[in-house]
Amino acid sequence: MKIDESTLTGESISVEKDKVEPVNEDSVISDRKNMAFLGTLVTYGHGLGIVTAIGDMTEAGSISQSIATTPEITTPLTRKLAQFSQNLLYIILALAVISFIVSMVRGVHRVELVFMSSIALTVAAIPEGLPAAMTITLAIGVSIMAKKHAIIRKLPAVEALGSTTVICSDKTGTLTQNQMTATAIYCGGIKYSVSGSGYSPKGSIAVQANFKQISSNISITSFKLRQLKECLISGILCNDSHLVHQKENDVWEAKGDPTEVALIVSGLKAGLNEAVINSTFPRIDTLPFESHLQYMVTLHKTSDDIDFPFHILYLKGAVEKILSICSFYIKVYNKEIEENLPQDKGYGNVITTNDNKYTLNQDDDNFVMGLTDEEACPLLDSDKSKILKVHEEMASNGLRVLGFARKLVPLEKDKIVSSDMDTNFIFIGLQAMLDPPRTEAISAVRSCLNAGIKVKMITGDNLHTAISIARQIGIIEIVQDSKNNIPINSSNTNRGVPSAITGYDIKRHSDSDLENIVKSTNVFARVSPEQKLSLVKAIQKSGEIVAVTGDGVNDAPALRQADIGIAMGVTGTEVAKEAADMVLTDDNFASIESAVREGRGIFDNITKFLTWTLPTNFGEAMIILVSALIGTSLIILPVQILWVNMTTALILGIMLIFEP
Repeated sequence: MKIDESTLTGESISVEKDKVEPVNEDSVISDRKNMAFLGTLVTYGHGLGIVTAIGDMTEAGSISQSIATTPEITTPLTRKLAQFSQNLLYIILALAVISFIVSMVRGVHRVELVFMSSIALTVAAIPEGLPAAMTITLAIGVSIMAKKHAIIRKLPAVEALGSTTVICSDKTGTLTQNQMTATAIYCGGIKYSVSGSGYSPKGSIAVQANFKQISSNISITSFKLRQLKECLISGILCNDSHLVHQKENDVWEAKGDPTEVALIVSGLKAGLNEAVINSTFPRIDTLPFESHLQYMVTLHKTSDDIDFPFHILYLKGAVEKILSICSFYIKVYNKEIEENLPQDKGYGNVITTNDNKYTLNQDDDNFVMGLTDEEACPLLDSDKSKILKVHEEMASNGLRVLGFARKLVPLEKDKIVSSDMDTNFIFIGLQAMLDPPRTEAISAVRSCLNAGIKVKMITGDNLHTAISIARQIGIIEIVQDSKNNIPINSSNTNRGVPSAITGYDIKRHSDSDLENIVKSTNVFARVSPEQKLSLVKAIQKSGEIVAVTGDGVNDAPALRQADIGIAMGVTGTEVAKEAADMVLTDDNFASIESAVREGRGIFDNITKFLTWTLPTNFGEAMIILVSALIGTSLIILPVQILWVNMTTALILGIMLIFEP
């Protein structure tokens, strides 16, 4: 059984569940493989469980309690205005008292005149146009931000963005596209890269090797790179998901598991046709993915118009498990490529393999499959070690790697049994995928860093994936600590402090240690909702103005605690939106960068208005105070002062608000 726990953890991949041994009580939600949680979605399989908690005792209930007990933080603008108003009140009262005392000492016996003078001074010193100017400025900002995909729920939040010094961003869907994409393939001893991102089949497959370019375009059909073709076909056939094209708005949608949809997309990028392949190789039986098996198996026959004397078993799953039941593999088929490949087969020149569309048909001499059993070689331990090394390299870059194999069985075989899974499978290859970063997020993060805003990633995903995405986006620049094999900072003042840590590490530190860690650490992985809230509080204690992004129920406490909470409008839950001050209608980090830029402009305009109106008001107050000191009658009456402040000063000063 697989469950989508993204609302609680933010992890984009469904989590496998099984009746495993009890886990530690302090383990994070993502590692509780024997638990299912309220509010999550079963995406695959079925199961029977025992209810262990209800209501407030559930994870969702715990988060609800955390939201209720988290006080709503006032924005920097409201805090500054409150402090400004308090200081201004004391100054005005002091001036009024001085004016009253001086007038009485000078022998003015008409108390009403003395009182009138003090009132006039008070009215003169108060910037009556400030509330109107503030409201107009913020309202203009709300309108501008709405056009840039940012909906403001609380008016002061407009300026709060401009004061932000730290942005704590979720990974999935905000910094990434939330669309699993195959990016690398390994088969026949050759590494391939896959271009394009998301569920759109636009892109191509290219050889990754340091050899001279044979021709400008090498397609699957031109040199019969059948290993690659077989790997792509197995990814399409051993698959329970579908890719749907919404033609009216030209959007490709995933129906099923995102990882399986990524396999379909990689096949389409090579020109393969999903419908044709499925009709050419109809499925007879399926062995669903099970956690204890670590693989999925499908049994296929060929269509009636094809004379092929075997049925085919396709196998997909964990690389180590796939290799354990494989006895053969396919060497490099294409001799011209093999002769030009260097021994180390590193990364290098790219050769496109998608110069024309390709579908299976009977006229193709390899229409049944990309390979034949006669081309298979024994899979030795040395070969397995080489494949595992490639797997480790892919996994270390944050990629999710799946292995593929196949086996020919007699035509009488119409059911998959356990004895079919012993040995004699032919290893086909690997496909690796990840949720790719948004292109616009990379430039947006760079702009934030250049503007002096720190960007930190807080995610429920695993550490390697978080580090990989953070490095691609530019959140961290790290070197490897060879002794402890952990990423450490290479350029900040706290050299040697981990630049990425997990929720397990956070639990081992006290609150005081956490305050020091958050100053230098930019990536936090496998973080629980309570830990995310603690991280935000620790950052705020150091005097930072914190903006937090989130979309799940688990993000709501941190969104409420933040100086400005930013929820996702497309994928965000209603709980997250209610706790946030701002909602992004496109779930894009680049929209935050635009909103911060607009917020800073609004803060500048408010500052300009205050610079204009305060000298005006205090000039009027000083005139009245001087008249009281020299004993003359009031030069200007309170009503006249109010008129000047509410009309002349406001109308002249409000032009500053409209500056871009």
